[in-house]
Amino acid sequence: MKKKIFSFALALVVALGLTVPAFAAEENGLEKSQSWKEGTFNNGVYEGYYAQLNDIQKLLYDKIKEAFAKLVKEATIEFDEPILLKAEDGGSFTQDDKYQWMCDNMYNQYGGRYAVFRDHPELPWLLAVDYGAATLGEWIYDDDGTSIGYRMTGMFYENTYPWVPPEAYTNPSALEDGINNAIAAIGEARSSRAATLHAILEYLCEQTTYESRTETIPDKNGGKAHTVYYDHTSYSVLVAHTGLCNAYSAAFKLLCDRYSIPCVHLSGSTEVGNHAWNYVQLEDGNWYAIDPTWSDNSSIDYNYFLAGSNSFGSSHEVPPGNDGLACPPLSNKSYPYLTANLRGVP
Repeated sequence: MKKKIFSFALALVVALGLTVPAFAAEENGLEKSQSWKEGTFNNGVYEGYYAQLNDIQKLLYDKIKEAFAKLVKEATIEFDEPILLKAEDGGSFTQDDKYQWMCDNMYNQYGGRYAVFRDHPELPWLLAVDYGAATLGEWIYDDDGTSIGYRMTGMFYENTYPWVPPEAYTNPSALEDGINNAIAAIGEARSSRAATLHAILEYLCEQTTYESRTETIPDKNGGKAHTVYYDHTSYSVLVAHTGLCNAYSAAFKLLCDRYSIPCVHLSGSTEVGNHAWNYVQLEDGNWYAIDPTWSDNSSIDYNYFLAGSNSFGSSHEVPPGNDGLACPPLSNKSYPYLTANLRGVP
């Protein structure tokens, strides 16, 4: 029995046992957009993924961004109006059905949760929302005591694993200091976005070492101990000057925001495993790829700077890493900045 129509409740319903109608139903929960919709700058941050979301995911995005605007390890989010989950055929609605809906819309790397921490690397503790989510709400029963729906009033998020370095919580101003130091070293925006991006890449490669601090911690529920990797966020690169690919890409996106250059932070796969990198938009309206991590060798490797799909697509695969959210269409050809400005290097 298929049970996948879920929606917003447009009015508060207080009586249990009432048959609550579903409004603006969506057949498949998560809408996996296949075509890119241009993002916009919001208070100096390019929200490239927000435009890709459905209404429920946008609600979650906005609530998470608001709750984690301050440095916190956990947050309770209350919806202005409940989200009503019901069975498509009007029959029973089980715990398994609710879990499936959460998987499609709110858990792990899906929807609003995925989009908000990719769009906002200036809030590194947003990585906390990737774990430990629980629903707030109440079950709805019919006269026979059969559960026919769930009225979700909010979510609780807890940072179960310390992906963010511990010192980020004791010195929250350090990230802004690191951003300001980077901008001071990079200097004013250049005459073109390509030249500014080149300066950002040079700074990150010169200042950052590819590595991560690890710690083994006990499982919260008494299971096998976990090894956690701290250096996945912009904080590590811009403050501690160490990080893994996700940290490189987050820091790169953050600095692009400060120079008003549209940039998205992607994840996907390469021949060596899971990976993260960036797409940027130049004045010609086209999107080009930059991989700041793979660029960081003994000297900068420019094969991954403003690359097009003709050279980049063979080594970097977006699906399934972007988890259903559309990403910008990459230009077929690489941008000829290197030939014009770096005398053909490499």
